[in-house]
Amino acid sequence: MSFLPLLILSMPASLAPTPRIRLHQADADAPWGPALLDSAERALEAAEARLGLRLDQTARIVSLGSEREFHEYLQSRPAHVVAVARSRRNEIVIHREAFFRQTPVEQQRTLVHEMVHLILGRRVRGELPGWLNEGLAMLVAGEGNYRSAWRVQVAGAFGALIPLEQLESQVAIGSELQELAYAQSLSVTRFYLERSWPESTGGPGGLNPAPLARELADPLEGPRLLTRLWDVHFRRSLEAQWRRDHRNVWTWIAFLSGSGFIWLFAGVLFLLAYWRKRRFARQKREMFAAEEERDRELSLDIPPWEYEADESDEDRGR
Repeated sequence: MSFLPLLILSMPASLAPTPRIRLHQADADAPWGPALLDSAERALEAAEARLGLRLDQTARIVSLGSEREFHEYLQSRPAHVVAVARSRRNEIVIHREAFFRQTPVEQQRTLVHEMVHLILGRRVRGELPGWLNEGLAMLVAGEGNYRSAWRVQVAGAFGALIPLEQLESQVAIGSELQELAYAQSLSVTRFYLERSWPESTGGPGGLNPAPLARELADPLEGPRLLTRLWDVHFRRSLEAQWRRDHRNVWTWIAFLSGSGFIWLFAGVLFLLAYWRKRRFARQKREMFAAEEERDRELSLDIPPWEYEADESDEDRGR
């Protein structure tokens, strides 16, 4: 047993286990390096397990301290973005200041999200539609909540949804519609899995994206599936079915938010207030009437001699 460490150290480099994650040297030497490496390794394991796909090479992680450095490194200016996966370089770039403002749970979700992009970018032979790429990453990372679902429902009720065609090429649109773009991508992805992949049950959010991910990565079936996903007729059909599926909910939201319902609601509140006022007034009149009746009955019960006694006492006092 005492010779085992020496044996491992003396192993040829070709036989040594290949690291799954490699930090940029500046991050490896920094105080946050060990924690970041541990979080990244756990995120990679979670993404691989939920996708059913394994990353083919060592992933590299680099963090930049300021937004300016982050943009200069990427040579682009993404807005409201904490991290970016670049599959061609097998690299995840992190805006460190924004990343460490997140809670540990949010940090882990961010890393899982980017690992999904990295795996799909490396394993799928072709480009995914943006809505599906982001939707799968959000689904695997366990992102999306009642707020994002409600954002889609309200936008649908008022005709403010983003056309799916616009979300094919880019989801990170960097405007006030950013939140809606991601929420809508997740919603359409969930709908697509539920309708087209019945075997996708279980997993985060009640759905398992592994069957779809494995077929996308298949050398033969993947390109065929990608061709179908990019087909304009498929996209129009999917969007129409998705909108139709949500139409009843959107109609109710529009009705509940419309001016007609507001006036109806105000009228109901007025009638309730008027009824309560009338009821309170009636109860008050009944209470006063009961008190008067009680006083009258008490006065009738007093014997005449008690009145005389009171009068004689008053005379003595004078």
